[in-house]
Amino acid sequence: MEFDPTAFIDLAESLLAELSPLPTPTSKLDQARVRASIGRSYYGAYLVAREKLVSLGGFVPTGRPEDHSRIVESLGGFGSELGGRLDRLRAKRNKDDYNLNSAGFTLQSGRFWLTIAQDLAKDISSLK
Repeated sequence: MEFDPTAFIDLAESLLAELSPLPTPTSKLDQARVRASIGRSYYGAYLVAREKLVSLGGFVPTGRPEDHSRIVESLGGFGSELGGRLDRLRAKRNKDDYNLNSAGFTLQSGRFWLTIAQDLAKDISSLK
């Protein structure tokens, strides 16, 4: 049985559920949960997109980092609605992985990006 990439999105949701509803993370562990949630949200949506595009015959993965931007392009490009949302989610994931400044990594931010990923996964799954 293949791994279902929406499990990453489910994991992202469970990471956020462990936080108190305060406006900002109150501990290093809370900050890590928000950051991990954003990362898993992105990869869940990215893998849903990759597999859908492969199944439609519109994409052949190379296994290289360029696949991320190629998938955005295959979804209609950076200015398109689907491609644009995936690209913005990727940019936030990059920021959360590499930027150690804690600004912008609140529970509310995590929930926002989780919702983006959930909606993206549904919208991409319905492509024909």
